[in-house]
Amino acid sequence: MGWFSLIPVTVERSISVYMLSYLDENYPQTITKDQFEKTFYKQYIHDFGAFDKRFKEQLDTGSLEFISADNSYRITEKGKKIVGLFRFFADLFGTEKKLIYPNEYQNADLSENK
Repeated sequence: MGWFSLIPVTVERSISVYMLSYLDENYPQTITKDQFEKTFYKQYIHDFGAFDKRFKEQLDTGSLEFISADNSYRITEKGKKIVGLFRFFADLFGTEKKLIYPNEYQNADLSENK
């Protein structure tokens, strides 16, 4: 069951899958890194609605809630538990932390630029 859910999710969400598939479909054409980055943002993020789709998923699963008083959103207790699991596994497997601690990454980045 794990493989059944892991493979489709990886194929649908993976930036690497998109990148390699795009290059495969356009082979033997070459593309610069800058051109590829522009193509990625336009197609994957904008045209394919990657952000909107993931945002809606978080609302649908109850990880985010809408606050009508000021037309904003916040994380729910369910969402906090999910983040806790992500952080646990990131620590367990020693993965990069910037996606699960974005404020720390941003603050470190800002202090380096001073």
